[in-house]
Amino acid sequence: MSRSNRDSSGGIRKELSAYEYSSMPYIKTLNAVDTIDGTVPLTQGKYVIGSTTALPQGAFPVDYDATKIGSLISIGGTADYTQILSYRYGTSGFWIRTHKNATVPYAWKRIDNIAYYKKTMTELDNIDTLPTLEGSFIVNTTITPGTYPIGITLYAVMTVNGSGNYWTQTISNRDVSVTRQWVRNWYNPSLAYSPWVETTNPEVPEPVDPSQPLYGKTVLFFGDSIIQGAGGLDNIPQYVSVRTGATCINVGVGGTQMAQHVAAPDYDPFSFYALADAFTTDVWTNQDLKAPVIGKEDILALMKTIDLSTVDFIMVAYGQNDRSNEVPVGVLSDTTTDKFYGALKYGMEAIWNTYPNVQFILVTPYHRPKVYVEGELTIEPYADAIVDVAENLYYVPVIDLFRTAGINDFTKLTYLEDGLHPKIAFGYEYLGNKIGGGLLAVI
Repeated sequence: MSRSNRDSSGGIRKELSAYEYSSMPYIKTLNAVDTIDGTVPLTQGKYVIGSTTALPQGAFPVDYDATKIGSLISIGGTADYTQILSYRYGTSGFWIRTHKNATVPYAWKRIDNIAYYKKTMTELDNIDTLPTLEGSFIVNTTITPGTYPIGITLYAVMTVNGSGNYWTQTISNRDVSVTRQWVRNWYNPSLAYSPWVETTNPEVPEPVDPSQPLYGKTVLFFGDSIIQGAGGLDNIPQYVSVRTGATCINVGVGGTQMAQHVAAPDYDPFSFYALADAFTTDVWTNQDLKAPVIGKEDILALMKTIDLSTVDFIMVAYGQNDRSNEVPVGVLSDTTTDKFYGALKYGMEAIWNTYPNVQFILVTPYHRPKVYVEGELTIEPYADAIVDVAENLYYVPVIDLFRTAGINDFTKLTYLEDGLHPKIAFGYEYLGNKIGGGLLAVI
């Protein structure tokens, strides 16, 4: 996330990555005499935003909690510049907006996992210029010059991969509920990119072959955004269905956790331990209250139609958000839902107490390659906890993606869009086949 210009001594200022920004010292603490809405950009760099007693002037995101200490990154352009807002300590939530031509800024847009992007492109960049960096980039399509596909929205994520004579760009919408994706290539000696081709893959065959091993069986998937996928466009369960023949029902909710969601309470009713209570008691009061807030009314409506007595297998796949929000892992003997161990046990036992015939299959989170976040934690303890519960307490199958998915620093650009979420089509299909194969191996 950066721009290139000259520093005060006349030297060339290098481009700064998201990681370099995260390790930069703060320029100052903004207070009530400052404004974040000025037509003159704040000096490029990082700022502390205090609590409500000293909040600077200007428009903040409607879902920003002003009682928490925040961090604001200002990214230069000249007349155009970008701001990224987040909480400073142990709380998820990232927002982005752009000021264009010293006019009123665009509205804040919430974008998850912004720390994984190499940089935010400005008017000083051009997406048609042969890149020198691999990775994922945030693009405001009205500011950064270049040729864009028809249908792209204001904010997009562009992933660049290649070297030497061959480069590939993949771009996808990032500020709408339904994701579309396009790809194009650059190959010497053409010295230009090919036309954009849409690679969105909304159609996956229905499992209709009675000879498939799990034809006639029903699998219910609980999970976070990894399971929910790109809206109704592309997701892991639909590929598991194709692989196994099972009817797969997806109730994954992006942003949720296994355990209590202290970091983002609006998502808490959709975390695993809370959904287990709702499914077994048919009391959806908390979910009814929060679904409109987080935009999950459609998933809630689906949940209310599901009778767990008709479900053969339940897949439970959480951990990435628990890790991001530093949920305590705990130990195997834990029983409280504020710990990862305890929440997993609570949810499974709540369902078994009412539906003892359902079969659980647990799924560990896969490795997150080179994740740069303040106070970085590894995902491995959460994966180990899931394996521990499966093998040493309830004796149920576990699909250990952490150790078998093959996602690492060398393969991340092949399978992942932003260092975490699968790429549309290929990434989801790859993981769906992994989980589908794992399911067939353990039944």
